[in-house]
Amino acid sequence: MSSFTVDIAAGTFPCLTLHDGDGPQNIPNTVACPLNVRKTCTTYLGFNCVNYRKGLVYQLMMEEKGVDPSCLVGPYRLVFTSYDVESTANNAIPMTSTLKDDDQPSYYATPLTQKIIKHGIAWLKGVDVTTLSDFDSMEDALKRYLVTLKEVIPLQQPLDKPEDFLSVVAQAKKFILDREWPEYYSRKVDDFLTDPNENQNKFGEMSNLIRRFIYNNVAKQTKVVAHISDGANRLSAIECAMIGILPSTEVENNYHERLTHANVLLQASVLIPDNEQLSSNELVEMIDGDGWLWQW
Repeated sequence: MSSFTVDIAAGTFPCLTLHDGDGPQNIPNTVACPLNVRKTCTTYLGFNCVNYRKGLVYQLMMEEKGVDPSCLVGPYRLVFTSYDVESTANNAIPMTSTLKDDDQPSYYATPLTQKIIKHGIAWLKGVDVTTLSDFDSMEDALKRYLVTLKEVIPLQQPLDKPEDFLSVVAQAKKFILDREWPEYYSRKVDDFLTDPNENQNKFGEMSNLIRRFIYNNVAKQTKVVAHISDGANRLSAIECAMIGILPSTEVENNYHERLTHANVLLQASVLIPDNEQLSSNELVEMIDGDGWLWQW
């Protein structure tokens, strides 16, 4: 089992989780191995609670750049695997919803390999996989994948100057249209990308929709998937902020003008179980044993 630490840009973190529709209040629903005993807490995020201002999403959206300590401060612990939609392999672990009580898994965790990561990087870069050099190790492979995410995922900077509007939209359009995706983007997004000049006043709404489309599909396409053991609520909050999912209609939907946390680097402890550990259910046994994997 490989174990090491990585730095992940907060705005690209949602690209690492496997999305499967929406949960309550339109919060993105992700699926994962049962590394965390508790589901993501929507009340803690600020939804359906007495005072949404005390919720993590609102606090994050209102936070000024450089505040210390930030709402995002805390440990992040992740297990990386790939996935499949069938459980035919002996080493496939069921993945269930992190939001909903769902005992019918649609996805199964399988071993992550250097080959999968290399193909993922090629897709992100929009290049042929044969043009990429080999990795020195799984650590090298995953770190290069994370760097690539930070380099290529669009709409991670605030629109500082109105004259930058068309170039920012063009970058997002190229990223989307130059790649094959597991699903098609919405008609609203299509209209915006086709004729952005007619929809410039909708940039906030459209950038949220485009980010959501990208977040929903990157891990599904590349098959590089993170399962969150520690930090799930904080990461759900940053995704909600980045795509405009608000805890109340009283909250002004203008986080896209700041994107305060998009490029904040979060340090995470990472485990990558190998084929033998998944095949022997060693990962599941460690989870069932004491709920903690980080005894290295």
